[in-house]
Amino acid sequence: MTIVVTLFLACLFAMTTGCVSTDDIQAQITAMQDRLSQEGVHIADLTARLDALPEPGTGTPQEEAARLAIEAAIEESRLRAQAYETAIANGELYLSEANDFSQTPIGVLATSAPEPYRSLFLLGGGIAGMVWQRRRVTRAATVIVQSLEQAKTLDPAMRESFATNAATIIKAQAADPLAVKIVAKAKGKKETKES
Repeated sequence: MTIVVTLFLACLFAMTTGCVSTDDIQAQITAMQDRLSQEGVHIADLTARLDALPEPGTGTPQEEAARLAIEAAIEESRLRAQAYETAIANGELYLSEANDFSQTPIGVLATSAPEPYRSLFLLGGGIAGMVWQRRRVTRAATVIVQSLEQAKTLDPAMRESFATNAATIIKAQAADPLAVKIVAKAKGKKETKES
């Protein structure tokens, strides 16, 4: 029953809120590329001003203070440029995923279905994808645990190292109930906090 209520609320939310189109995202990417270009020009200007100053330790106190201020401004500008690069990369990734999604069966159904059903297709596809991805991650984590267990049986030094660091490993795993469950399942034990 709670799943039905959750689906209904999610569909209602999806139908009443506006969506961002790929054109909007492309416009944001273009704006970020412009800002990145401006930061590049700004960094070049600051670097030229820094190069015009005397070598560190040979200038007046005002020149040394200016050097420090310019170096700080260059670093700040580089950080902004990195943020723009990251935003551009994320936007391009989103666009490529959006284009890839339209080629999937859910994407085809979602784009061809009328609006009340389109949201249901998208929501159902998202939930199915989430469940599938969780199963993949769980299987991968199980394989990792099993391979470590095999390595411990084959390598006495590794087994000893794991025994020495057991408290740290158990504490880290205990922070995530899913990790405890995966380790217990991989070891063939009942789920415990000490796995």
